[in-house]
Amino acid sequence: MKNWIMALAAAVVLAPFAWAGDKHEGKGHGDHHEHAAAGASHTIEGNIVDMACYMSHGEMDAEHSKCAKACVAKGMPAGILGADGVLYLLLENHENPKAYGAVKKLAGEKAKVTGSVVEKNGIKGLVVSGAEKAK
Repeated sequence: MKNWIMALAAAVVLAPFAWAGDKHEGKGHGDHHEHAAAGASHTIEGNIVDMACYMSHGEMDAEHSKCAKACVAKGMPAGILGADGVLYLLLENHENPKAYGAVKKLAGEKAKVTGSVVEKNGIKGLVVSGAEKAK
């Protein structure tokens, strides 16, 4: 019983340190973005969606375009639903914020978005380096 209490006490004392190490994986905030933006460039063609409406209601058609533009302009996250059915959360590249600005203008439309693919805990993201309307 005494060993069990000692083990529990050690776990309680050391848990915050283990959690803090996992949270940032030993890297600073800037290191993560530099690493994410340094990957190979990919271009994904598909529908630019506002994540709130798409995830909760499946909204993404042409009739929803005006709402998508308004939601993304207010700061709701944007995504791109690729032709293969894969959804990517679109992420601003802090070194090139104008590229994400172009994405906002294309919300609710078909587009080609270029950037670095990243994945964390099952969520796919694309750090945007460029965007244009699909032809």
